Amino acid sequence: MTELKELISKCRALKAEVGIKNSELKELKEELRVFMIDSGLNKFDGVEIRRAFSFDNGWLKLKYPDLAVKFIKEETITTIRDVVDKKGLQKHAPEEYKACLAEGTARLYGL
Repeated sequence: MTELKELISKCRALKAEVGIKNSELKELKEELRVFMIDSGLNKFDGVEIRRAFSFDNGWLKLKYPDLAVKFIKEETITTIRDVVDKKGLQKHAPEEYKACLAEGTARLYGL
């Protein structure tokens, strides 16, 4: 049982050490992300900042109900699900399409 206790103790110590290192890495990545954004850099030395965009069906329905009827198809499976023809909307109503895009937080890639 002493060997088992030692193994458990080593695992817990390593887990604590890894947790500290992960926390340090998160802080450094945030500092790097802010520095790159403030400097106007999207890419440097293999590190890249990307922003995710999502489409807000609810906003389209609220602000542009006539377009929503045209471009959103509701299907009933077990719940209601919106299926948007984003390419068609983007082509035929570009300003409205842009109005329904929500920008996500910039993320770092390439580390």
